[in-house]
Order: sequence, then C-alpha cells, then structure tokens
Amino acid sequence: MSWFTMSALTCPACAQAFEVPTADTVNVTRLPAHRGHVLKGNFHRFACPACSHAIRVERDFLYTDLDRAQMVQVHRPDTEKDWRHAEKETLAAFHAAVDNGPPGVVDFAVTTRLRTVFGLDELAEKVLLWEHGLDDGLVELLKLELMMAMPELRRKPDIRLVITTVRDRDGELWAREGDGGQYALPLARLRELAATRGALTERFPGLFYRPWVSFKRLAFEAPEHGPEPEAERAPSADAGAEPMAPAFPERRQGAQTP
Repeated sequence: MSWFTMSALTCPACAQAFEVPTADTVNVTRLPAHRGHVLKGNFHRFACPACSHAIRVERDFLYTDLDRAQMVQVHRPDTEKDWRHAEKETLAAFHAAVDNGPPGVVDFAVTTRLRTVFGLDELAEKVLLWEHGLDDGLVELLKLELMMAMPELRRKPDIRLVITTVRDRDGELWAREGDGGQYALPLARLRELAATRGALTERFPGLFYRPWVSFKRLAFEAPEHGPEPEAERAPSADAGAEPMAPAFPERRQGAQTP
C-alpha cells in the first residue's frame, strides 16, 4: 500500500507557498515508476509553480518492494545522530507490517532486506547496489578503506559517502562525498572482501545483521574480536590478520561526474 499526503512548501528562491504530495509510504511493486524516480534522483523533487526553482523534500517515509523483498525506512539526513532510535522505528514498522499479515507478507518477511537510511540519496544507493547484486555491508567496508586511504576524508566528522554509479565494465563503483569530490572504488577489492564475508560478518555483525548498514556505526561498536587501534587499521577477516591494504587511486580532481 502507498499513502501520500500534501506537504506545504515555501520556495527558497521566490517565497511562493504551495503544496505537493509526499509519501508516508510507497510500495513500488504497485507503483513501479517511483522506483525509477528514486534511482534518477527525482523522487520528492518538485518545481516551484511560480519560478520553476527545483526543490527536494526530505522527510520520513517507508519504501517497500515486495517483488524484490526490500523494505527501507527513510529518515531525514539531519536525524542521523539518532540512528539507534531510527533502527528501533524500522524494526517496529517491519513487525507491524508482517506479524499479523497474510501468508504472502509472512513469506516476504523471511527473505526481506530491512534497512534504515538517512535521506533520499542513501535510499537510491541501496536500490542501486541491490540492482547490481552487490552486498551493501561489504560496500560499507570498502568505503571505510577509502576513508583510511584519504586523510582529508577522515578529518570530516559529518562525512557522507554515497555510491552513485556502478560501472561493471570498468570494474568501478563511484562514490560522491557530499556535494564535493567523486571517488572510484575497485570492484575487484569488493570481490576480495566477499571471499571472506563469513569472517567479516562475525567481526562486524552490526553491518550485516542490523538495519542501519553504514560504516559510521563502527565508530560506536567495537569489532567482536577486540577494538582496532585508533582508526589506523582497516577491518580484517580475523583478529590475527594483517590490515587490509587500501587500493584506491588519488582523488580525481576535476573528474566528470559519472
């Protein structure tokens, strides 16, 4: 089921007040066009009727895709600091939907990917990664390696790294840092991580068994086999292993946005 309500907006460019329909919940199984809007960055994007200024609405809503067994609770980006509460809300929404549901919904619950994200960009990232059959938990570890290879990224306390493009032919993922730089991440490294996934799930269970799948949660949760020294090591497959060697090119200054 999808449910939209009217939201009042004021254009930041011309101060025109108007209303737009925004989602409380959207089921893209029944409304598949909205999945495309999410991937293209057009979902909850509106033009001011007076001056045509583009406005993007960030709000809390529930995204479901029954055909692909995906359920994502979307929260506003500025609420990320309350991620523990957001996870609880996600789990509550999940149980409310499936605990007393019909057999089809119960079957959906067994295989569903349940996620908490903050903002439309993170929702688009999850949908994109799953479209390409990629494990978002492993991708978050790949982002962590990128952070460790780039000192300028480590110095940003509110960093937001989002995968925007998957280039299978070139063997690359492209990550955008906020409104700034673009970084290429090697798919070959992701395959190396996938080969040790079993050990990684034991070491970093929060990335694989909890709704908020983000490298940022590792700042709050120590690895199961003991803490890492002061963020100077990348996660490894077991406690005695050597640090994983980051394998990233320098930031591509002036690179065209993929």
